[in-house]
Amino acid sequence: MVNDPEPDDLAPLEEEAAPQPADRLARVLAHVRKVLGSGGLLSEQGETYEERPQQLAMAEAVAEALVGGSSAVIEAGTGTGKTLAYLVPAILSGRKVVVSTATKALQEQLVDKDLPLLQSLGIQVSWAVMKGRGNYLCILRQEQFDAAPVFVSRDERDRYVKLRTWAAKTETGDRAELDLPENYVAWRDVSSTAETCLGQDCPRHQSCHVIRMRQRAADADIVVVNHHLFFADLALKRSSAAKTGAEVIPRYDGVVFDEAHNIEEVATEFFGVQSSNWRFYDLCRDVDRAAKARSSWPTEKLAKLASNIGRSVEAYFGEVAALAPPESFTARPEQKTAAPKSSPVIGPPPTPPPTTLSLFDRPAPRETAASDTEVLARALVLDLPSELDVSNDRREQRWSLEPGALSKLTEPLDALVDDVQALEDLFNDIGGDEPEAEVEGFIRRCEELRQSLKVLSQQSTPNLVYWAEVRGRGVFLRASPVDIAEQLRQGLFGDESRGVVLTSATLATGGDTSFFQRRIGLLYGKKGEGEARELVLPSPFDYSRQAALYFPKHLPEPSSEAFLDPATNEIAALIALAKGRTFVLFTSFRAMNEVHRRLAPRIPYQVLLQGERPKGALVRAFREEPSVLFATASFWEGVDVPGDALSMVIIDKLPFASPGDPVVKARLGAIEERGGSSFGEYTLPSAAITLKQGFGRLIRSRRDTGAVAILDTRLWTKSYGSYFRKSLPACPTFSAFPDLKRWWKETRGEG
Repeated sequence: MVNDPEPDDLAPLEEEAAPQPADRLARVLAHVRKVLGSGGLLSEQGETYEERPQQLAMAEAVAEALVGGSSAVIEAGTGTGKTLAYLVPAILSGRKVVVSTATKALQEQLVDKDLPLLQSLGIQVSWAVMKGRGNYLCILRQEQFDAAPVFVSRDERDRYVKLRTWAAKTETGDRAELDLPENYVAWRDVSSTAETCLGQDCPRHQSCHVIRMRQRAADADIVVVNHHLFFADLALKRSSAAKTGAEVIPRYDGVVFDEAHNIEEVATEFFGVQSSNWRFYDLCRDVDRAAKARSSWPTEKLAKLASNIGRSVEAYFGEVAALAPPESFTARPEQKTAAPKSSPVIGPPPTPPPTTLSLFDRPAPRETAASDTEVLARALVLDLPSELDVSNDRREQRWSLEPGALSKLTEPLDALVDDVQALEDLFNDIGGDEPEAEVEGFIRRCEELRQSLKVLSQQSTPNLVYWAEVRGRGVFLRASPVDIAEQLRQGLFGDESRGVVLTSATLATGGDTSFFQRRIGLLYGKKGEGEARELVLPSPFDYSRQAALYFPKHLPEPSSEAFLDPATNEIAALIALAKGRTFVLFTSFRAMNEVHRRLAPRIPYQVLLQGERPKGALVRAFREEPSVLFATASFWEGVDVPGDALSMVIIDKLPFASPGDPVVKARLGAIEERGGSSFGEYTLPSAAITLKQGFGRLIRSRRDTGAVAILDTRLWTKSYGSYFRKSLPACPTFSAFPDLKRWWKETRGEG
């Protein structure tokens, strides 16, 4: 929501108040010091205040970038207080500033804690939150779903009552207000999508949650978004749609990227091309639902064409999945067999397309809202077997597509394209000379699906890596840029009037941020030209007193078959030492699930597993009582558990990016082709940044104490081990468990 400001002398600086840039900056810096400096407004917050010189230094650098329209790269160690360090100058600059984060947890901290705190100090500020469409309820789609509900299980059906109750009273439509499982399939059917949006022609346009979200953002001083939404908007503004003024985020004067170490990966997703069987199934399902509500449409023809598309999708994407080399296969622990070499049965998604079920014979939507009883009475529950459950995918594969790999699939591709073209032609006939918005939407979707398949199948665009992925029953074709530096240099940093601040607790490797800056286009050329200001600020925490590092030298290397048994025993001992209160972080789902399977019955504390509940719900449960959380990549960062609730972080092995990942493989190859060292220039610094993120989960305040255990002996046996050790904060280091136990007792009084 947008919060109305209250008058005070700390209002954002108006343009006419200080027309000269130097004068404007001086005024903003003075106000920043009044808030964050010694004896400033923040110091009046009593016991919660901690004086942090690093915070003020960062705030001044942010002010210079935003007021002067320049770029700044700032590593702010854990505990710097970086959110206030960029929010205060962003507000007082008088500019409209977008703050982009990688995690929902940080978004929630900004809007629920930090911005209200600043407003309580008398700073005039209004703010709004923007998320991707998929986070918001679509009122029209929910009404359509209620007319013919289909659930993949009884549990999904029962949860829908809670969703409908919430939908009737929510003001934002934001899914975050609900404690739904991450994999709740029915949400796909009632959430907003760009493909199904009717724009101003929608009968629910005035009450649309997405429209209201954008209106709040247009009126706000600070707009909080996530990286995915930001780069979706940037890609849109760099596309042909920009000529018509298309945009997601309203125009802004400056942007601050928190958790900026993630932006290369996120931007890569949005500067490429992709297609999947899911997109075609969604089209079939949406045609199905729209047709049953339109008596004037040729229902039987639409049903037949949708069924044809469903069969063609099965054939084409099944052949794509069959191209996967055996070495790309990743099995879950419970799966004993090797990857099949024959064409797998990919099948429809949990919400099935017309190839398996027709809904045309269901009643049309009613004028009055149906009760929960009525909706559930006419619901179809498929009760799909557990192996189809998207939360429990049994098959994960990702592999590079060599040049011409898709040319073998000409026949099924042509059949699919022809079927989509036939559906598009029929909608052109239905629409006539002046098609309504819903018909136009279907025509546009058909065209986009055809064009994306054409681009992907030709595999001819230079500087893109073509690859495929299988996740459960989903098959994906993608073309991703190998290097996004030039695109970001032009699209993000090319506007000389826009200030750009990039900050994180983990941007520096080897003492500076040059690796990060090169990857995103701020440094370029052989001599490393660039104009961004660099600032590396140490953490104010006393790691020599608060933390310990434990490296058990006696374990085999993680690649050894003999690793898992002793590593599991080591994890059990560490959990016992910490009396629960432990994050066990893994580099793969397979390892996470296997260790969880072995240890969960033996742990006398609450045991939590990533994926069982939404991330926020898991963190809340972890804080409430002594717990052990088994997790992978998404919990290595963006999770804040200060205090005694988290006292031990266990990392199973060094987080090297998989060299078999298609995008990583292409990046490594590009470095080698130009004569560089892919390990030294990419693999090693990338892993060091991730390891620093994992370590950073432990100490979140000056009062925290605890230990980080890294169960990877390569820290000692390999020449690059010292690189990793130097990247971590200096603190007592132990390689024998009795020594760690002794430190634990002396520091924490436990053991």
